[in-house]
Amino acid sequence: MSVKAVTLENLSCVWPAEALLGEGPVWDHALQAVWWTDIKGKQLHRYDTKTAEKKSWSSPEMIGSFAKAEGARFVAATRTGFAWLDVEDGKPEVSIAPIHDPEKKLPGNRFNDGKCDPLGRFWAGTMDDAEQEDTGNWWLLDEKLACHQLAGGFGVTNGPAFDASLSRVYFTDSKYQRIFAADLTLEGFANKRLFRQFEPGFGYPDGMTVDREGGLWVAFWAGSKICRLDPKSAETVATIEMPVPQPTSIVFGGAEGKTAFVTSARAGLSATKIDKAPLSGGLFQLDFDRPLMLPAASFKQSV
Repeated sequence: MSVKAVTLENLSCVWPAEALLGEGPVWDHALQAVWWTDIKGKQLHRYDTKTAEKKSWSSPEMIGSFAKAEGARFVAATRTGFAWLDVEDGKPEVSIAPIHDPEKKLPGNRFNDGKCDPLGRFWAGTMDDAEQEDTGNWWLLDEKLACHQLAGGFGVTNGPAFDASLSRVYFTDSKYQRIFAADLTLEGFANKRLFRQFEPGFGYPDGMTVDREGGLWVAFWAGSKICRLDPKSAETVATIEMPVPQPTSIVFGGAEGKTAFVTSARAGLSATKIDKAPLSGGLFQLDFDRPLMLPAASFKQSV
């Protein structure tokens, strides 16, 4: 099966979790599991691909995004800033230890999407939780736990995604249907430019990832699809129709790197729309005929 030939026959809902705002899937190679967050539901989920076991932990606050750190610990971007996230199988709730809140003066903002870059630094974006003001910013948490503001003035931050071969970072302003590209640097990024502006009705670019061939995979909120974009032309080279209107993000994983996991949301959907798409808020699995996963980056804190 080629990338272009993906159909619903290769797509399954492995967890009909009914998440309000499923987001931020992270592949855990050691456990052969995918972790993901329900931001609005204040939950952290883990799906074991070996056993199909599903586990959930409640959270005292919203977890916008997170990434693997040393041992069993995660670094996270929560409602109130960067934090350490600890999860134990025998406890029903995650433990959150604050690191730094760079937006104390913006109480209406919350952290949203985030990811580690190839250098082991954690990037995360903020947004106005009411989705009215363009007060979103991009922040970088470095190996010394210092916070750096990279850019501001965003409506809804999503992404980022990193292409180490091109020394490139992609990030979105979902509110305005834009994906930006920039040069990845030691300071963060430079030479920010518009990668693609999507037309009305296409959907809103949400979470995304880069495959080992350089293709940019993007989930489209209100677009019912996942698209693969060419890194040179930004043109759509593959489309996977989803059985839910609000797919939110995608990560590659699996024992051989041939599997993708897609999160979704049901927040804001009417009862009628949920009746038509009852798997909204579920975790989906896509199977490919060749490895597409890049080695996952983890947070590298210097001592």
